[in-house]
Amino acid sequence: MPHKSFDTYEEWDLTPPPSPERSVLFSLEPVGVGTPGVESLTSYIARLASAHAVFPGVLMNKLLKSLAQGNHSHLLHISEGKKTNLLNATGLRARLSVQLLEAVTLRSDLRHLTLLPWSDVFCLPGLVRLTKAWCPHCYEGWRESGETIFDPLLWALQEVTACARHHVPFCQQCPNPACARVQPALCWRSRPGSCAYCQEWLGKPLAALPGREQTLSEAELLRHQWVSRNMGALLALCPTVSLSPPRSRVAFALQGIVGQVTQGNISAFARTINIPQTMVSHWVNGRKLPQIEMLLHICSLLDLSLETLLFQEPGSLRPRLRAADEPRVYELRSKWTHVWVSTEQVQQAVEQVLAANDDPPPTLTQVAKRLGQGTSVLYKCHPTACRAISARYKEYAQQRTATRVQHYRVELREAALQLREKGVSPTRGRLEPLLRSPGILRDPKVRQILVEVCREIEEKKDGNLSNELSEISKIDRGGQSF
Repeated sequence: MPHKSFDTYEEWDLTPPPSPERSVLFSLEPVGVGTPGVESLTSYIARLASAHAVFPGVLMNKLLKSLAQGNHSHLLHISEGKKTNLLNATGLRARLSVQLLEAVTLRSDLRHLTLLPWSDVFCLPGLVRLTKAWCPHCYEGWRESGETIFDPLLWALQEVTACARHHVPFCQQCPNPACARVQPALCWRSRPGSCAYCQEWLGKPLAALPGREQTLSEAELLRHQWVSRNMGALLALCPTVSLSPPRSRVAFALQGIVGQVTQGNISAFARTINIPQTMVSHWVNGRKLPQIEMLLHICSLLDLSLETLLFQEPGSLRPRLRAADEPRVYELRSKWTHVWVSTEQVQQAVEQVLAANDDPPPTLTQVAKRLGQGTSVLYKCHPTACRAISARYKEYAQQRTATRVQHYRVELREAALQLREKGVSPTRGRLEPLLRSPGILRDPKVRQILVEVCREIEEKKDGNLSNELSEISKIDRGGQSF
Protein backbone atom coordinates (compact mmCIF):
# COMPACT_ATOMS: atom_id res chain seq x y z
CA MET A 1 0.00 0.00 0.00
CA PRO A 2 1.55 3.37 -1.00
CA HIS A 3 2.74 5.67 1.74
CA LYS A 4 0.37 8.55 2.39
CA SER A 5 1.94 12.02 2.97
CA PHE A 6 0.55 14.52 5.44
CA ASP A 7 0.87 18.29 5.31
CA THR A 8 2.72 19.93 8.18
CA TYR A 9 1.17 22.98 9.83
CA GLU A 10 2.66 25.46 12.25
CA GLU A 11 2.06 24.81 15.89
CA TRP A 12 -0.44 27.10 17.62
CA ASP A 13 0.01 28.19 21.19
CA LEU A 14 -3.45 28.05 22.72
CA THR A 15 -2.37 29.37 26.07
CA PRO A 16 -4.59 32.37 26.83
CA PRO A 17 -2.66 35.65 27.06
CA PRO A 18 -2.47 37.28 30.46
CA SER A 19 -5.35 39.65 31.11
CA PRO A 20 -4.47 43.24 31.99
CA GLU A 21 -5.44 44.51 35.39
CA ARG A 22 -9.02 45.75 35.52
CA SER A 23 -9.86 49.06 37.12
CA VAL A 24 -12.75 49.38 39.55
CA LEU A 25 -13.98 52.54 37.82
CA PHE A 26 -13.77 53.76 34.24
CA SER A 27 -10.31 55.22 33.58
CA LEU A 28 -11.67 58.60 32.55
CA GLU A 29 -9.03 60.84 31.00
CA PRO A 30 -8.73 64.26 32.66
CA VAL A 31 -8.94 67.39 30.53
CA GLY A 32 -5.94 69.57 29.73
CA VAL A 33 -3.14 67.91 31.72
CA GLY A 34 0.07 69.77 30.92
CA THR A 35 -1.72 72.98 29.93
CA PRO A 36 -2.72 76.13 31.87
CA GLY A 37 -6.36 75.04 31.52
CA VAL A 38 -5.96 71.71 33.32
CA GLU A 39 -9.11 70.36 34.93
CA SER A 40 -9.61 70.56 38.70
CA LEU A 41 -10.00 67.41 40.80
CA THR A 42 -13.53 68.37 41.91
CA SER A 43 -14.54 68.70 38.26
CA TYR A 44 -12.99 65.32 37.47
CA ILE A 45 -14.91 63.67 40.32
CA ALA A 46 -18.19 65.15 39.04
CA ARG A 47 -17.50 63.93 35.49
CA LEU A 48 -16.39 60.51 36.73
CA ALA A 49 -19.62 60.16 38.71
CA SER A 50 -21.65 61.20 35.65
CA ALA A 51 -19.85 58.57 33.55
CA HIS A 52 -21.14 55.93 36.00
CA ALA A 53 -24.65 57.48 36.17
CA VAL A 54 -24.40 58.29 39.88
CA PHE A 55 -24.14 61.47 41.90
CA PRO A 56 -20.70 62.60 43.12
CA GLY A 57 -21.98 62.16 46.67
CA VAL A 58 -22.66 58.48 46.00
CA LEU A 59 -19.22 58.03 44.44
CA MET A 60 -17.41 59.70 47.32
CA ASN A 61 -19.49 58.60 50.30
CA LYS A 62 -20.29 55.05 49.22
CA LEU A 63 -17.07 54.04 47.45
CA LEU A 64 -14.04 56.20 48.24
CA LYS A 65 -15.04 56.81 51.84
CA SER A 66 -15.31 53.05 52.43
CA LEU A 67 -11.82 52.55 50.95
CA ALA A 68 -10.21 55.15 53.20
CA GLN A 69 -8.36 53.60 56.11
CA GLY A 70 -7.80 54.95 59.59
CA ASN A 71 -9.51 58.04 60.94
CA HIS A 72 -9.48 60.05 57.71
CA SER A 73 -12.63 58.71 56.00
CA HIS A 74 -14.67 61.71 57.20
CA LEU A 75 -12.52 63.97 55.02
CA LEU A 76 -14.18 62.51 51.92
CA HIS A 77 -17.76 63.17 53.04
CA ILE A 78 -19.20 65.78 50.65
CA SER A 79 -22.94 65.79 51.39
CA GLU A 80 -23.14 69.53 52.20
CA GLY A 81 -20.14 70.57 50.14
CA LYS A 82 -18.22 72.02 53.10
CA LYS A 83 -14.44 72.23 52.65
CA THR A 84 -14.59 70.44 49.28
CA ASN A 85 -12.52 73.32 47.91
CA LEU A 86 -9.60 71.68 49.74
CA LEU A 87 -9.78 68.73 47.34
CA ASN A 88 -8.06 70.98 44.80
CA ALA A 89 -5.44 72.29 47.24
CA THR A 90 -2.33 70.93 48.96
CA GLY A 91 -3.53 69.22 52.15
CA LEU A 92 -4.56 65.79 53.35
CA ARG A 93 -7.97 65.85 51.65
CA ALA A 94 -6.39 66.33 48.23
CA ARG A 95 -3.68 63.74 48.87
CA LEU A 96 -6.13 61.10 50.12
CA SER A 97 -8.60 61.69 47.27
CA VAL A 98 -5.90 61.47 44.61
CA GLN A 99 -4.50 58.28 46.14
CA LEU A 100 -7.87 56.53 46.19
CA LEU A 101 -9.02 57.78 42.79
CA GLU A 102 -5.79 56.68 41.14
CA ALA A 103 -6.22 53.24 42.77
CA VAL A 104 -9.76 52.71 41.45
CA THR A 105 -9.14 54.20 37.97
CA LEU A 106 -5.55 52.93 37.52
CA ARG A 107 -4.45 56.40 36.43
CA SER A 108 -1.22 58.06 37.56
CA ASP A 109 -1.81 61.68 36.54
CA LEU A 110 -4.59 62.82 38.86
CA ARG A 111 -2.26 64.68 41.25
CA HIS A 112 -1.75 67.19 38.44
CA LEU A 113 -5.41 68.19 38.87
CA THR A 114 -4.54 69.63 42.28
CA LEU A 115 -1.88 71.90 43.77
CA LEU A 116 -0.15 68.97 45.49
CA PRO A 117 3.07 69.40 43.45
CA TRP A 118 3.46 72.82 45.08
CA SER A 119 2.59 71.81 48.64
CA ASP A 120 6.06 72.69 49.96
CA VAL A 121 6.18 76.23 48.54
CA PHE A 122 2.52 77.36 48.71
CA CYS A 123 0.87 77.68 52.11
CA LEU A 124 -2.78 76.72 52.25
CA PRO A 125 -4.38 79.97 53.56
CA GLY A 126 -5.44 82.18 50.67
CA LEU A 127 -4.59 79.56 48.04
CA VAL A 128 -8.01 78.32 46.82
CA ARG A 129 -11.35 80.06 46.97
CA LEU A 130 -14.00 78.80 49.40
CA THR A 131 -16.77 78.38 46.80
CA LYS A 132 -17.03 77.65 43.11
CA ALA A 133 -16.46 80.35 40.47
CA TRP A 134 -16.96 80.04 36.73
CA CYS A 135 -17.03 81.86 33.41
CA PRO A 136 -20.51 81.44 31.88
CA HIS A 137 -19.21 82.25 28.39
CA CYS A 138 -16.65 79.43 28.54
CA TYR A 139 -19.42 76.99 29.48
CA GLU A 140 -21.61 78.18 26.61
CA GLY A 141 -18.76 78.06 24.09
CA TRP A 142 -17.83 74.50 25.06
CA ARG A 143 -21.44 73.35 24.78
CA GLU A 144 -21.93 74.95 21.36
CA SER A 145 -18.75 73.37 20.00
CA GLY A 146 -19.52 69.97 21.54
CA GLU A 147 -16.48 70.02 23.83
CA THR A 148 -16.28 68.56 27.33
CA ILE A 149 -17.81 70.75 30.03
CA PHE A 150 -15.40 71.02 32.96
CA ASP A 151 -14.03 73.39 35.60
CA PRO A 152 -10.38 74.40 35.13
CA LEU A 153 -8.15 74.33 38.19
CA LEU A 154 -7.27 77.95 37.44
CA TRP A 155 -10.85 78.94 38.37
CA ALA A 156 -10.38 77.47 41.85
CA LEU A 157 -7.46 79.77 42.73
CA GLN A 158 -8.40 82.68 44.97
CA GLU A 159 -6.17 85.19 43.19
CA VAL A 160 -7.72 84.40 39.78
CA THR A 161 -10.98 86.37 39.79
CA ALA A 162 -11.75 86.89 36.10
CA CYS A 163 -11.67 84.98 32.83
CA ALA A 164 -8.50 85.84 30.92
CA ARG A 165 -10.16 84.75 27.67
CA HIS A 166 -13.45 86.67 27.83
CA HIS A 167 -12.24 89.50 30.12
CA VAL A 168 -15.22 89.28 32.49
CA PRO A 169 -15.35 88.61 36.26
CA PHE A 170 -16.28 85.12 37.37
CA CYS A 171 -19.85 84.29 38.41
CA GLN A 172 -20.38 82.83 41.87
CA GLN A 173 -24.19 82.54 42.15
CA CYS A 174 -26.78 80.55 40.25
CA PRO A 175 -28.44 82.79 37.59
CA ASN A 176 -31.87 81.32 38.40
CA PRO A 177 -33.63 84.05 40.47
CA ALA A 178 -35.58 81.41 42.37
CA CYS A 179 -32.30 79.79 43.45
CA ALA A 180 -29.45 82.35 43.34
CA ARG A 181 -27.35 80.15 45.58
CA VAL A 182 -23.59 80.13 45.96
CA GLN A 183 -22.12 76.88 44.64
CA PRO A 184 -19.70 74.73 46.66
CA ALA A 185 -16.68 73.31 44.87
CA LEU A 186 -18.32 69.86 45.01
CA CYS A 187 -21.48 68.58 46.66
CA TRP A 188 -23.89 65.66 46.38
CA ARG A 189 -25.38 66.52 42.97
CA SER A 190 -22.63 68.64 41.42
CA ARG A 191 -22.28 68.58 37.66
CA PRO A 192 -19.93 70.82 35.63
CA GLY A 193 -21.91 73.57 33.94
CA SER A 194 -25.08 73.17 36.02
CA CYS A 195 -26.32 74.42 39.38
CA ALA A 196 -25.86 71.79 42.07
CA TYR A 197 -29.26 72.61 43.57
CA CYS A 198 -31.79 73.51 40.83
CA GLN A 199 -29.77 72.03 37.91
CA GLU A 200 -30.07 75.33 36.00
CA TRP A 201 -27.56 75.74 33.15
CA LEU A 202 -24.82 78.15 34.26
CA GLY A 203 -23.61 79.11 30.80
CA LYS A 204 -24.51 82.28 28.93
CA PRO A 205 -23.73 83.51 25.41
CA LEU A 206 -21.23 86.34 25.18
CA ALA A 207 -23.78 88.60 23.48
CA ALA A 208 -26.46 88.02 26.14
CA LEU A 209 -27.77 90.96 28.13
CA PRO A 210 -25.84 93.69 26.28
CA GLY A 211 -24.87 96.65 28.43
CA ARG A 212 -25.36 94.78 31.70
CA GLU A 213 -22.19 92.71 31.58
CA GLN A 214 -19.68 93.88 34.14
CA THR A 215 -16.50 94.89 32.36
CA LEU A 216 -12.96 95.25 33.63
CA SER A 217 -10.91 98.41 33.58
CA GLU A 218 -7.58 98.41 31.78
CA ALA A 219 -5.67 98.09 35.07
CA GLU A 220 -7.88 95.22 36.26
CA LEU A 221 -7.52 93.44 32.92
CA LEU A 222 -3.74 93.80 33.05
CA ARG A 223 -3.69 92.39 36.59
CA HIS A 224 -5.89 89.38 35.80
CA GLN A 225 -3.95 88.51 32.67
CA TRP A 226 -0.66 88.69 34.55
CA VAL A 227 -1.91 86.53 37.43
CA SER A 228 -3.50 83.97 35.07
CA ARG A 229 -0.32 83.79 33.01
CA ASN A 230 1.91 83.20 36.05
CA MET A 231 -0.35 80.67 37.75
CA GLY A 232 -1.22 78.94 34.48
CA ALA A 233 2.47 78.47 33.67
CA LEU A 234 2.97 76.58 36.94
CA LEU A 235 -0.06 74.35 36.33
CA ALA A 236 1.19 73.51 32.85
CA LEU A 237 4.62 72.70 34.28
CA CYS A 238 3.38 70.06 36.76
CA PRO A 239 3.71 66.90 34.58
CA THR A 240 7.25 67.83 33.51
CA VAL A 241 8.59 68.49 37.00
CA SER A 242 10.12 65.29 38.39
CA LEU A 243 11.02 66.86 41.72
CA SER A 244 8.88 69.59 43.28
CA PRO A 245 10.62 72.62 44.81
CA PRO A 246 11.45 72.08 48.50
CA ARG A 247 10.24 74.34 51.29
CA SER A 248 13.66 75.99 51.57
CA ARG A 249 13.44 77.15 47.96
CA VAL A 250 11.39 80.25 48.76
CA ALA A 251 13.71 81.32 51.59
CA PHE A 252 16.83 80.89 49.42
CA ALA A 253 15.26 82.85 46.57
CA LEU A 254 14.23 85.71 48.87
CA GLN A 255 17.70 85.78 50.44
CA GLY A 256 19.21 86.21 46.98
CA ILE A 257 16.70 88.92 46.07
CA VAL A 258 17.26 90.85 49.32
CA GLY A 259 21.00 90.63 48.77
CA GLN A 260 20.72 92.16 45.29
CA VAL A 261 17.99 94.75 45.89
CA THR A 262 18.98 96.12 49.30
CA GLN A 263 22.43 94.55 49.87
CA GLY A 264 21.02 92.13 52.46
CA ASN A 265 19.12 94.74 54.49
CA ILE A 266 15.80 93.04 55.36
CA SER A 267 14.37 96.20 56.93
CA ALA A 268 15.04 98.23 53.77
CA PHE A 269 13.56 95.46 51.61
CA ALA A 270 10.41 95.36 53.77
CA ARG A 271 9.97 99.11 53.27
CA THR A 272 10.52 98.70 49.54
CA ILE A 273 7.71 96.17 49.18
CA ASN A 274 5.55 97.88 51.86
CA ILE A 275 5.26 94.80 54.08
CA PRO A 276 5.96 94.65 57.87
CA GLN A 277 9.57 93.79 58.61
CA THR A 278 8.71 90.97 61.02
CA MET A 279 6.73 89.17 58.33
CA VAL A 280 9.51 89.54 55.74
CA SER A 281 12.10 88.34 58.26
CA HIS A 282 10.10 85.15 58.86
CA TRP A 283 10.05 84.47 55.11
CA VAL A 284 13.74 85.12 54.53
CA ASN A 285 14.77 82.94 57.48
CA GLY A 286 12.44 80.11 56.41
CA ARG A 287 10.31 80.16 59.56
CA LYS A 288 7.11 80.79 57.59
CA LEU A 289 5.91 80.56 53.98
CA PRO A 290 4.43 83.65 52.32
CA GLN A 291 0.91 83.38 51.00
CA ILE A 292 0.51 83.17 47.25
CA GLU A 293 -0.59 86.80 46.96
CA MET A 294 2.61 87.86 48.74
CA LEU A 295 4.71 85.95 46.21
CA LEU A 296 2.76 87.53 43.37
CA HIS A 297 3.23 90.96 44.94
CA ILE A 298 7.00 90.49 45.21
CA CYS A 299 7.26 89.13 41.65
CA SER A 300 5.29 92.05 40.23
CA LEU A 301 7.43 94.65 42.00
CA LEU A 302 10.70 92.99 40.95
CA ASP A 303 9.65 92.10 37.39
CA LEU A 304 9.98 88.35 37.95
CA SER A 305 7.74 85.41 37.14
CA LEU A 306 6.68 82.78 39.66
CA GLU A 307 8.33 80.10 37.56
CA THR A 308 11.64 81.99 37.66
CA LEU A 309 11.39 82.56 41.41
CA LEU A 310 10.77 78.87 42.15
CA PHE A 311 13.11 77.17 39.68
CA GLN A 312 15.97 79.47 38.77
CA GLU A 313 19.10 79.41 40.91
CA PRO A 314 18.97 82.23 43.52
CA GLY A 315 22.35 83.56 42.38
CA SER A 316 21.17 83.89 38.78
CA LEU A 317 17.98 85.82 39.59
CA ARG A 318 17.95 89.29 38.09
CA PRO A 319 15.30 91.29 40.01
CA ARG A 320 14.52 94.74 38.60
CA LEU A 321 12.68 97.07 40.92
CA ARG A 322 9.92 98.78 38.98
CA ALA A 323 9.98 102.55 38.92
CA ALA A 324 7.30 104.47 40.79
CA ASP A 325 5.81 105.83 37.53
CA GLU A 326 5.55 102.37 35.90
CA PRO A 327 2.07 100.79 35.84
CA ARG A 328 1.55 98.22 38.60
CA VAL A 329 0.43 94.89 37.21
CA TYR A 330 -0.55 93.59 40.64
CA GLU A 331 -1.83 95.45 43.70
CA LEU A 332 -1.72 93.79 47.09
CA ARG A 333 -4.78 94.02 49.29
CA SER A 334 -4.32 96.91 51.70
CA LYS A 335 -4.90 94.77 54.80
CA TRP A 336 -1.47 93.20 54.25
CA THR A 337 0.41 96.41 53.67
CA HIS A 338 2.10 98.40 56.40
CA VAL A 339 -0.48 101.20 56.49
CA TRP A 340 -1.74 102.70 59.76
CA VAL A 341 -5.46 103.46 59.88
CA SER A 342 -6.99 105.33 62.79
CA THR A 343 -9.90 103.98 64.80
CA GLU A 344 -11.95 107.07 63.92
CA GLN A 345 -11.53 106.42 60.19
CA VAL A 346 -12.73 102.83 60.53
CA GLN A 347 -15.67 103.90 62.71
CA GLN A 348 -16.79 106.52 60.20
CA ALA A 349 -16.48 104.09 57.29
CA VAL A 350 -18.52 101.38 59.06
CA GLU A 351 -21.20 103.88 60.05
CA GLN A 352 -21.43 105.07 56.45
CA VAL A 353 -21.98 101.50 55.27
CA LEU A 354 -24.67 101.02 57.89
CA ALA A 355 -26.41 104.29 56.97
CA ALA A 356 -26.29 103.56 53.22
CA ASN A 357 -28.94 100.84 53.63
CA ASP A 358 -27.88 99.05 50.42
CA ASP A 359 -30.13 96.46 48.81
CA PRO A 360 -29.00 93.72 49.06
CA PRO A 361 -27.11 94.53 52.25
CA PRO A 362 -23.43 93.50 52.31
CA THR A 363 -22.00 90.95 54.71
CA LEU A 364 -19.50 92.10 57.31
CA THR A 365 -16.80 90.18 55.40
CA GLN A 366 -17.61 92.13 52.26
CA VAL A 367 -17.48 95.40 54.21
CA ALA A 368 -14.10 94.47 55.68
CA LYS A 369 -12.76 93.58 52.23
CA ARG A 370 -14.09 96.86 50.84
CA LEU A 371 -12.29 98.80 53.59
CA GLY A 372 -9.12 96.75 53.28
CA GLN A 373 -9.28 95.51 56.89
CA GLY A 374 -10.02 92.29 58.70
CA THR A 375 -13.36 91.67 60.41
CA SER A 376 -11.59 91.50 63.77
CA VAL A 377 -10.30 95.05 63.25
CA LEU A 378 -13.81 96.27 62.45
CA TYR A 379 -15.24 94.61 65.56
CA LYS A 380 -12.53 96.12 67.71
CA CYS A 381 -13.18 99.62 66.35
CA HIS A 382 -16.99 99.59 66.25
CA PRO A 383 -18.63 96.41 67.65
CA THR A 384 -22.15 97.88 67.76
CA ALA A 385 -22.19 98.80 64.07
CA CYS A 386 -20.63 95.46 63.11
CA ARG A 387 -23.34 93.52 64.95
CA ALA A 388 -25.97 95.67 63.25
CA ILE A 389 -24.50 94.95 59.80
CA SER A 390 -24.39 91.21 60.52
CA ALA A 391 -27.96 91.21 61.89
CA ARG A 392 -29.25 93.11 58.86
CA TYR A 393 -27.70 90.65 56.42
CA LYS A 394 -28.99 87.69 58.46
CA GLU A 395 -32.51 89.09 58.30
CA TYR A 396 -32.16 89.64 54.56
CA ALA A 397 -30.95 86.04 54.05
CA GLN A 398 -33.86 84.67 56.08
CA GLN A 399 -36.36 86.73 54.09
CA ARG A 400 -34.86 85.56 50.82
CA THR A 401 -35.09 81.94 51.95
CA ALA A 402 -38.71 82.41 53.06
CA THR A 403 -39.56 84.03 49.72
CA ARG A 404 -37.95 81.18 47.82
CA VAL A 405 -39.81 78.58 49.89
CA GLN A 406 -43.11 80.39 49.35
CA HIS A 407 -42.42 80.53 45.62
CA TYR A 408 -41.84 76.76 45.59
CA ARG A 409 -45.03 76.20 47.59
CA VAL A 410 -47.15 78.21 45.14
CA GLU A 411 -45.62 76.50 42.11
CA LEU A 412 -46.05 73.02 43.59
CA ARG A 413 -49.66 73.76 44.56
CA GLU A 414 -50.53 74.96 41.05
CA ALA A 415 -48.95 71.89 39.47
CA ALA A 416 -50.66 69.50 41.92
CA LEU A 417 -54.05 71.11 41.27
CA GLN A 418 -53.57 70.74 37.53
CA LEU A 419 -53.00 67.02 37.96
CA ARG A 420 -55.95 66.62 40.35
CA GLU A 421 -58.25 68.32 37.81
CA LYS A 422 -57.14 65.70 35.29
CA GLY A 423 -57.92 62.98 37.80
CA VAL A 424 -54.36 61.77 38.29
CA SER A 425 -52.24 61.60 41.42
CA PRO A 426 -49.59 64.30 41.92
CA THR A 427 -46.58 61.99 41.97
CA ARG A 428 -43.06 63.25 41.58
CA GLY A 429 -42.70 61.90 38.03
CA ARG A 430 -45.87 63.68 36.91
CA LEU A 431 -45.05 66.95 38.66
CA GLU A 432 -41.54 67.43 37.30
CA PRO A 433 -42.58 68.30 33.68
CA LEU A 434 -44.89 71.05 35.05
CA LEU A 435 -42.19 72.82 37.09
CA ARG A 436 -39.84 75.53 35.87
CA SER A 437 -36.93 73.83 37.67
CA PRO A 438 -37.66 70.09 38.03
CA GLY A 439 -34.44 69.63 39.99
CA ILE A 440 -35.97 71.25 43.09
CA LEU A 441 -37.82 68.00 43.88
CA ARG A 442 -34.49 66.35 44.61
CA ASP A 443 -34.25 68.46 47.72
CA PRO A 444 -35.73 66.74 50.80
CA LYS A 445 -37.17 69.99 52.18
CA VAL A 446 -38.90 70.80 48.89
CA ARG A 447 -40.38 67.30 48.87
CA GLN A 448 -41.63 67.95 52.40
CA ILE A 449 -43.34 71.11 51.09
CA LEU A 450 -44.95 68.93 48.41
CA VAL A 451 -46.24 66.58 51.11
CA GLU A 452 -47.79 69.54 52.95
CA VAL A 453 -49.36 70.87 49.75
CA CYS A 454 -50.91 67.49 48.97
CA ARG A 455 -52.32 67.28 52.49
CA GLU A 456 -53.90 70.70 52.10
CA ILE A 457 -55.52 69.62 48.85
CA GLU A 458 -56.68 66.39 50.46
CA GLU A 459 -58.38 68.27 53.27
CA LYS A 460 -60.40 70.36 50.79
CA LYS A 461 -61.29 67.58 48.41
CA ASP A 462 -62.44 64.08 49.08
CA GLY A 463 -59.78 61.73 47.94
CA ASN A 464 -57.24 59.30 49.18
CA LEU A 465 -53.65 60.43 48.69
CA SER A 466 -52.14 58.14 51.30
CA ASN A 467 -50.25 56.07 48.73
CA GLU A 468 -48.87 59.18 47.04
CA LEU A 469 -47.88 60.76 50.36
CA SER A 470 -46.06 57.66 51.51
CA GLU A 471 -44.21 57.49 48.20
CA ILE A 472 -43.23 61.17 48.33
CA SER A 473 -42.16 60.89 51.98
CA LYS A 474 -39.49 58.31 51.13
CA ILE A 475 -36.65 60.77 51.24
CA ASP A 476 -33.23 59.78 50.05
CA ARG A 477 -31.20 60.38 53.20
CA GLY A 478 -28.07 60.96 51.16
CA GLY A 479 -29.64 63.91 49.32
CA GLN A 480 -28.46 67.50 49.49
CA SER A 481 -30.33 69.61 52.05
CA PHE A 482 -32.08 72.80 51.02
